[in-house]
This record gives sequence, structure tokens and C-alpha cells, in this order.
Amino acid sequence: MVLCALAEVLFNIDQGHQTVGVWPQGLFSEQELSEIAFNSFPDSLSQELRAATSVRDSSFSFRLRRAPGAPPHLQWVYGHVFCRCRHDERRRRGAEQKSIVLLSWLPLASVLEPLASLVGPAILSYGPDALRQVFEEVQQWPPLEWGCRMELPLLGMQSLSVQLPLLTSLPSSALPAAVAAGLGQYAVAMALAEELDGSGLPLGMLPQAAGQVEPEASVFGDCDCFTPLRAALPQLWALWEVLLLGEPLMVVGPTPGACSSTVAALLSLLAPFPYSLDWRPYFTIHNPSFARLAAGELPTAANGLPVLVGVTNLYFLKALPDWPNVLATGHTATTVLPSSSSERLDELGQAGNGSHSNGGGMHPFESTPSMAGGSSSSLSLAGSTGRLGSSSAAASSSTSRLGSMLRRKLASPAALLSGPADHCWLAYKALSRPDKTVLDRLVQPQPADDAAKWRRLAAVNSAMLRRHFQELTKALLAPLLPYISPRLPPPPRRQQGGDLRAPPPEPPPLPLFDVDALLARLASKEAALPDILLQRFGGQRGLLQFYQRFLRSANLSAFLHLRRMAAAEWQRQEWEAAAAAAAAPMQELLSVEAFFHLEQQLAVARQHAATAGGGGGSGAGAAGGQAEAAARAAQLQQQLQLAFSDLPEDLQAVIMATPSHAELLSEGREAAGGPAAAAAASAMEQQPAAAGQG
Repeated sequence: MVLCALAEVLFNIDQGHQTVGVWPQGLFSEQELSEIAFNSFPDSLSQELRAATSVRDSSFSFRLRRAPGAPPHLQWVYGHVFCRCRHDERRRRGAEQKSIVLLSWLPLASVLEPLASLVGPAILSYGPDALRQVFEEVQQWPPLEWGCRMELPLLGMQSLSVQLPLLTSLPSSALPAAVAAGLGQYAVAMALAEELDGSGLPLGMLPQAAGQVEPEASVFGDCDCFTPLRAALPQLWALWEVLLLGEPLMVVGPTPGACSSTVAALLSLLAPFPYSLDWRPYFTIHNPSFARLAAGELPTAANGLPVLVGVTNLYFLKALPDWPNVLATGHTATTVLPSSSSERLDELGQAGNGSHSNGGGMHPFESTPSMAGGSSSSLSLAGSTGRLGSSSAAASSSTSRLGSMLRRKLASPAALLSGPADHCWLAYKALSRPDKTVLDRLVQPQPADDAAKWRRLAAVNSAMLRRHFQELTKALLAPLLPYISPRLPPPPRRQQGGDLRAPPPEPPPLPLFDVDALLARLASKEAALPDILLQRFGGQRGLLQFYQRFLRSANLSAFLHLRRMAAAEWQRQEWEAAAAAAAAPMQELLSVEAFFHLEQQLAVARQHAATAGGGGGSGAGAAGGQAEAAARAAQLQQQLQLAFSDLPEDLQAVIMATPSHAELLSEGREAAGGPAAAAAASAMEQQPAAAGQG
């Protein structure tokens, strides 16, 4: 169930978006297909439509809520798009646009993003019939193994090597479909319980030993989080708080790819904490939720409006002027990952001619803070001036005045309406502080670096940033471990006056999550708060202020619900297994006692049958008594054979080694037949020597 459907969409400026082909058919309604089509293309303001190249391929992703009436476990659909824009002056829009859309119930960016890049060009070359071929081949993939690396065959020529995330890293809305893709059933609690270690502690939240491979704790764990966030590096800690608390955040980018990659980069910083609110990597004005947002309704967990959105249409800045937190990225060459050296030179040339571009000559965190809540300006214009070779004092003074004017102009997101810029505006007042040590360790790519070197540096920097924020998130969640960790069953104990182990009592309920009690415990002098958090929040006071917000957030409520469900299921399984182990010796003893009791009854019944047959009586009464005694003996003989088959094999061998028992069992083998006779025969074959000596 990696794919639920594939679609090919064509943009026609006169007739609108046309779905050329979809497979399988009938899965989505016409309304849902129309919304999918609208999200499969960049809007008319996107820079992709103004590219200098004749053919431009791009990839991006989106997330949509399905129409009312969809199954409860399939409320969301995730789309990964391969879009080809072919320059054509004969068309009214100046280009021909086609998109191949991979649709899934699962947010598996590590699988669907490379898959879209591989099959997208092939489907565009071979036509809509290739949709069915690709879909059927993907359906033959083995069940997903969450938290493991898998080799997935594709088109009979190559394979995808992907690292799947832990099941608990997925949003709660995707869990039923994810469990079905791995186990073929919707046992969410059982699947979550399997991601607890032997002591019941959750994987992905514990410190890893040196050299130990850590499981992937984010669905975006392998994305580039350095390049799209490079202009906002000093604000990453504030953005981390915004995401954890579920505050509204808008990402403004020039293309859908820039938006969706930035949203993925932000969410990857939360690992191992899944983002449970509504997020849209690419959001358009055609979305049904836009009307409510434009009416002034701010998103919350209660009203179901999207909280984290990526947009390319600057009309959002006019329609949503009160949106509290805005991040603009991808507008300069500094925050765009080059695909080739020549393309990189083109980007740098365009950036040098842009009124708000800076070309990436300085580190983003070296620029002067702007007037908006301590946010840093994207980059200083001095970098581009220096590359142009102007070193006079007059030029420096002019650049300084221009930079000062630009910073005043960037005091609000509306500045993007005048020209592109990479900037961060936050109405949220952060409590944490940037880690200068981490910022200094980042290796900044230079404008002259080729694409390969840029990617290597971006991968190293991304791993460093994710590791740092993962340690922060783990430390932040550490006080919650007592509420999401199950209790192990007690060790076996002896009953009074006996040798049998007593079964353990019923498992206790998990501790009740009390926010006030937890805050009081964290505020006490005995509380051992992690040093990494105390350093970032400037001491216990700032950290407690953040906990007061975090412990009551909707994001944490969803996280605790899933973790406590997994802990309760794991505890139930462990305690049931302990009870079964404790009852095993008692059951074995009862089986042995039942066997010997039947053996005694059979001996009495046989003696009674012999007496009834040889007592000298005559007539119908004597014959009837003898027949009744023989029938009783035959019935007990059959019961004895069944009781013998229920015994462990080692006890069967011991019993058959005794001649009297062996003779008693062998006499009724032919009459009893079935599995009991086979068990007796097998036991006799195992002990032929012992039976002969007896």
C-alpha cells in the first residue's frame, strides 16, 4: 500500500486542469481529483514558469484532506509530483505543463520522492498506459518493515534503497494505513507496541551507544535541512519552539519545490516528536480552507485549519496580513541547492541583478538583526557589492545606507510584495537561545563551489543540525518517560506451602498525566534537568516557562495518546505472557494427575469386566452386565490415550519406559486409533530398549 493511485494531469488555461489518466479508477471522487489537479502545478506567479531553460523538471509534494464520507483511516492523501514545464511561446501561458502525481495514504517522502523522479519521465514518454504498469509493479513490493532499510525493485532494471522511519514517527492520522501496509491489518496498538525495547522503553527516544545504528525517527530524516533554512539559521531554535507548540507558521517560497522542501526540513528537526497538527507542504488559494483563513480565522487544533503551510502565491500576504509567523526562503541563490554547475552560475547571475538578493557572500548569521523580533535579515548587500569589485568608501557608505533601508523595509512580510528576499518574521517570542557552537561548526558553501561539493556540505551540515535538535527534543521529552513507559511484570514467586508459581496480578494502569504535578516536580530543587536544555533556555526559569506551554499543547496531547496506547498494549502482552508461564507448571502437573487417575479407573473397570464375565451367572442379566463393563473399560481406555497425547514428549517417554504403563497403553491402541495411538506408538519407538528390559 505504498501507492494508492497514480495520475497524469495536463494544464489547459482555457479548460482548466485535465486529468488525462488515473489508475486505479474510481478511488477518488471528481471533487477530490479536481483538488489533486490544482495542487499538481505551480501557480502563475511561480518562477518555474519564467525559467530561461526550454524544459524544466521539478518535484514537490502536497497533503490534502479528503472529502467528507471517506473511510476514517484514509482521511488524508499525500501527493508527490513530477512536473515538466516545456517553454512554448505559442501558448497563452508561455509553456506546456504536465504532471505525474504519485498518491499515497502514507507520508513516505524517502520512498515517494525518488520514485516520482524515476517513473515520472517514463510515464510522460510512454503515455497513460504506463500508469497501470508502475502501479501494479509497486503493489508487488513486500510488506513494509518500519525502522529498517529495504531494497525495493522498480521497473525490472533498478531498485530503490530506502530507510523507512519508525512507525511512531508518522502522524496519528496515517497510522492505520501504515500498519496495514506492514501487517495487513489495522492493529495499531499492537504495531506500536513492537517499537518498544525489551524493558518497555520507546525506541528513538533513548540515547544510543557508541557505534550503534540509531533508527530513523522522522519521515523526513534524510532531507536537506541546511540549504532551505540557511538564511534563518539563528532562528532555528525559535522555529523549533513554534513547531513544538503548534503555532501558525507560513513558508513563502518561489516554487512549490522550495515550499515543500522547507516544510520537510522544519519537520525533520522535531524528531523523534511527530507533528500531529494539519500541515500542508504546498497550499493554494483553491483549497477549501483558504476561505476561512481569508475571513480572519486563525488556525488551531480545534478548528482543523492548516497550521503549517507552504505557499508561492504572494496574494496570501495580502489576504492573511495577521498571520503571526512567516518564513521566506528559496528566493536567493544562497537557499537554493544547485542541480549543476552551469545552473548554479545562472542562479548567481540572476541573484546579482535582483534588488533584494545578496548572492550568499556572507554567513546568514553574520547579518544585522532586523526590527522584527530579533530576526536576522536574509543576507547583507555588502557581499554582492564586494564581488562586483567596488571598494571605494563612497560605495561602502551607499551600500550601508541601502542595507539599512532594506532592513527597515523588511520589518513585515508585506516587503515580499516589493521584491524577493529570504527572511524570517516571528511574532512568537522565543525562550531559547541559538547555540553559537553549532552555528560555528557549520561549513558554509562558497559561491564558486560546484553542485557536488555543495551537496556534500549540505549533507554534513544537515546531519549536524538534525542531531543537535534531536538531542534537544529527547531531553525535552525525558520527564515524560514515566507516563509512557509500561511496568514489567513481577518475578515468579512460590505459593505458600507449595511448589507452584503463582500467576502475577492484573497489570496496573499507567500513571495519570497531571500537568500541574509534573510542573511542580520540575520546579523543585531536586529536579535534575538536562544541561543541554538549561543552556539553551538560560536556566530553569526559562525552561519551566516553555514547559508550561508545551505540556498543554495539542501536539503533545496527540503524542502522549499514541505512546500511552503503545505502552498499555505492551504491558498487556507482557503480563499475559508472564501469567501463562506461571500457569504452565501447574497445568503440566494437572495433566499428569489426570493421566494416572484415568489409569487407576481403567484398571478397576477391567477387573470389574473380568468378574462380570466369569462369575458363573447366566441369562440376559449377566450378558448385559458384562457388555456394560466392557464398554466402560473401552471408554476409559480411549480417554487414557487422549490424556497421554496431552503430556509433554519427555514424560511420554518416561511413562512408556515402565512395562506396566506401556502394556496398558498398547492394549488399546488399535481400538483408540487416531493421534493418541500415534503418540503412544512414537513414545514406544523412542524407548524400545527400556520397555524390553522391563
